[in-house]
Amino acid sequence: MAQIDAEVQDWRDRMILRGSTATRLLNDLFRSLPRHGNGRKALVVLGRDKGGFNVYTYFAACLARHLGYDVTFLQCGGGTDVCGVRSNSDVWHPPAFCESCMAYRRSFDFEGFEVLQRNIDEVPVSYDAYSEEEISLDVDPFVQRVTFGRPPSFVDTRIRDMYRDAARRYYSTFSSVFREGDFDLCLIMNGLGFPEATLARVCEHQNTKTLYFDPGALRNTVFLSSQPTPHFRLDSLFSSYIETIEIDAAVERGREILLDRLSRQFSPEGKQKLLTIAGHAPPHRHAIMFLPLFHDLVSMGKGPINVFESVKEVAEIAEKRTFHLYLRSHPDEVLFPKSAFTADNLVDALGLESSPFLHVIPPQDRSNAYFLASRSELNIVYNGTLGIELAALGYPTMNIAKSHYTDKGFSSYPEAQESIEPILLQKWGVLPSEEEVCSALTYLHFYYDVANLKHDMFLSDLSTVYVRSRDAALEQISRISARAAHLLEGAT
Repeated sequence: MAQIDAEVQDWRDRMILRGSTATRLLNDLFRSLPRHGNGRKALVVLGRDKGGFNVYTYFAACLARHLGYDVTFLQCGGGTDVCGVRSNSDVWHPPAFCESCMAYRRSFDFEGFEVLQRNIDEVPVSYDAYSEEEISLDVDPFVQRVTFGRPPSFVDTRIRDMYRDAARRYYSTFSSVFREGDFDLCLIMNGLGFPEATLARVCEHQNTKTLYFDPGALRNTVFLSSQPTPHFRLDSLFSSYIETIEIDAAVERGREILLDRLSRQFSPEGKQKLLTIAGHAPPHRHAIMFLPLFHDLVSMGKGPINVFESVKEVAEIAEKRTFHLYLRSHPDEVLFPKSAFTADNLVDALGLESSPFLHVIPPQDRSNAYFLASRSELNIVYNGTLGIELAALGYPTMNIAKSHYTDKGFSSYPEAQESIEPILLQKWGVLPSEEEVCSALTYLHFYYDVANLKHDMFLSDLSTVYVRSRDAALEQISRISARAAHLLEGAT
């Protein structure tokens, strides 16, 4: 016990030092910028913290203040048994008890900000406006995450009920804060986590403008959006982008990005992926379905067909049409505990383990995904950037999820489960047209070069703040500010 306490104390001391240093440097950097006063008020919630995400939240608060908002931080006052950290502290990082978590956030530099503190157990519960359907929409994806990808039917109802009850209490707390503060803007990290999804729901009910932020798809970048999950809410940005670009240059840049990604094929352990299919592509007709991580919030619920239903449907089509289906497990499955829900678990749960047409490629397999795809008569994805890359490579590709890149000239999705088979047969062995390949390459350029905004001159993904070049840092802040201002003017 003494050893555990020492580990907790060491973790706590390092986090406090990092948080206080990072926020002080950010505050100093932003104080050197002009502030565009508008007399409006913004709320920023500092809730549970994983991987230093609250430093990202602090950065968003500085950004709002730069744009003229009077910013108030809402601090969690502890006292709840459900916050997304305490329920998973043994998995995500050393134990993060309320005391340590609050000590970390209280170490932030709050000069120039107002700070409120609320303990959700001290606020009278009032959630009449929060429907049971909304609670399910807000809570179930997070429950799927904390249970490492288990389908709803596999989750202990007590776990779901615990989070649903916490959502009601958080709704009451957030609503009371909005009644007291009359805020014009709320800044929210991602918007799909817990309790962020409940906060987003309160903003919807209060007709409060929201700005969401999330670490980008590349290192040291950020996504911004006026809707939850910023990296899946890009339609408006893409519409304005596609009207102004020079297509040939965008296609060429997309090709450079693709070649770079092809050269970076490593396993989670850092080993080079092999240009071999390791016996996974025998001479019979076959398709490969590249699976997401089942507990990934941004991969789940990209309806109208969920990933579990789609696997079952495609497996049944394979048996009916006598082709072999290979389920490519997500390589990152090896990074998570044995309790995580895997492709093998899914096959067993669906009762498909005896099918002679279904095969699972384990996460430990080091076969290069692009090489596997090049030998398949159809590549099936459920969301994921692989759906863009395979189309850009000219491989037969079908996406079952409603992704941010659907309807962009190279990818669509089935709108109902019964639509999967006709689309699958239509795309079987058919290479994308030259126009579709160019559209996919153009989207790669947009996704990585335009939608992602760099902040590597002053902030790292590890929430470490530094100033490599003050002028370059201020230029990056200017670009991020311009994107935020554009979104706040009414773009979605």
